[in-house]
Amino acid sequence: MRLYLSRLQVIILSLILAVGATVGSVVFNNASAESEHPALEQSLPKDEKGQTVFPKNKNGQTYGSAAFAVSPDNEPDLIKAWGADGNLGYVLKSDLDGDKPKNPEEAIAQQKLQKGDRIIPLYDVDGKTVIGKFIMSGAAIHN
Repeated sequence: MRLYLSRLQVIILSLILAVGATVGSVVFNNASAESEHPALEQSLPKDEKGQTVFPKNKNGQTYGSAAFAVSPDNEPDLIKAWGADGNLGYVLKSDLDGDKPKNPEEAIAQQKLQKGDRIIPLYDVDGKTVIGKFIMSGAAIHN
């Protein structure tokens, strides 16, 4: 017995498969995101100024995903990051930011000196135990 499908049936079947794949993808991605961002981070409180209040480790450093900060000034001391070897850990905000230029001329000079990648330590949540390395890609600016 042969099965013949009309064009309408093929279109409907295709739509059903597409919707199913899309729903499955969204559910899988949401489940992955939730495993990377614990419920604690998803419901972080805000202070009276509307700034995110991050948890603190035993050394008094704030930690968490920079995605939950309301501004760069509100980012935690330890920012969640994936290391070069696939470890999930934290990088120091100060290591990410580097030295802040005092004026535009210093900023341009710093950018000209940047060559290649910069490797910074990846820490455990205690902010002291190095568990890997984080690679920041850099490119020199040429005039």
